[in-house]
Amino acid sequence: MYHSGSDLNRIITFIQDFISNLLKSNPYIEKALINASIKLGGVLTTDTNSIKLISFLDNYRFSKFYGFTDKEVDMLLKKFKVSEKLENVEEWYGGYKIENKNNTVNLYNPFSIVSYLEFNELKSFWHKSGYIVNIDKIFLNEKIHEKIDSFFDKSNPKIFPVSKIDISHILRLQDMINDIDRCTLDSKDVNLFIQFMVDMGYFTVLNKGYLNSFYFLELQIPNKEIEIEIKNHLYTLSFYRQKYNVRDENIDLYVNSINNLGTNKKSYKNFAKSILRLFSSRGMPHNERNLQNPLIAFASFSGKFKVVESEQVRNTNRFMDLLIIRKDLTGIIIQLKYKLSSSYKAIEQIINNNYYNIFKTKYKDLQIHTKIYIGLFLSKQQICSLSYLYNNTNVRKTVTISNIIASS
Repeated sequence: MYHSGSDLNRIITFIQDFISNLLKSNPYIEKALINASIKLGGVLTTDTNSIKLISFLDNYRFSKFYGFTDKEVDMLLKKFKVSEKLENVEEWYGGYKIENKNNTVNLYNPFSIVSYLEFNELKSFWHKSGYIVNIDKIFLNEKIHEKIDSFFDKSNPKIFPVSKIDISHILRLQDMINDIDRCTLDSKDVNLFIQFMVDMGYFTVLNKGYLNSFYFLELQIPNKEIEIEIKNHLYTLSFYRQKYNVRDENIDLYVNSINNLGTNKKSYKNFAKSILRLFSSRGMPHNERNLQNPLIAFASFSGKFKVVESEQVRNTNRFMDLLIIRKDLTGIIIQLKYKLSSSYKAIEQIINNNYYNIFKTKYKDLQIHTKIYIGLFLSKQQICSLSYLYNNTNVRKTVTISNIIASS
């Protein structure tokens, strides 16, 4: 896939000749099993009757040969005396589904499980396992970025896969991987690339069927390891700087305003103004999630904070939009509201849902001494209000600043 077009043609011709001579009219071979990481069945042979294409994630019979099952991972955890709960390991490395008539089999990435057992640390090992070359450049393409970004929405996106891969599809994928800037993509190209990502293990199939006579796959990111891998390449400084035409000095202003937040009311006004300036060139994002992602990217890639992330609240489907821990061990939780709400509602969400408990649980070892909670409301007209609490969880003590504009 990563070779030149002429090399790829020679490789495919060699494989076709090899398989044809090996299998066809060979009295010494009754059956053969060919393994491939992507669905190459249509290009491996010119004889369409020679090969039956089977995806092991589509066939329950293969679950005992590919991937690790819940039972096998549980056995390995006990054998290596790992105290981590199976559900936590599944959250990181499982999530690949095989449907059976009576149940669903959950499979784990074997490489990641073996690596986890070796290092005894829940972290991503994906870069050594299923990495796509040039993925950063590919994700800069707005159509691909938009499609993959939709996987972090509440719905599970659908794609319309190619039913039979042929040489033209392989060459098109090669063009996208090796030189995405020269490609003008349509929806079929985007579907083809996502289909390639499915084969590489970035997504698992939740559902399949027909929509208006077209076959579709409903997909989901299988686990935290893949989620981290995709986010690291999707939500980059380069993409958002390009998308919103953000100048470096405005990014610096935003980062510095976070570090300046304290007891001074003016510091919060400056923080709100710095966010408005980030989007002064091409306008505000369309929704809260599209606002959240560049704010995370600009803070994260600055390298000036210990922690920058969006954090799911334990045992709920709720997320705190932005969690920042400064190097001076000040913890900041920011909740965003957009269009039809208020900054005070955002503060209530933080306090009423006990988001601040994360400093006592996940980050207890850091001993966060100062805690700041910010609710931020932004309108499409680039006017915002901000509510904040400093070292306090009593919403009645909330301070609110209204009608902030970038130049005020």
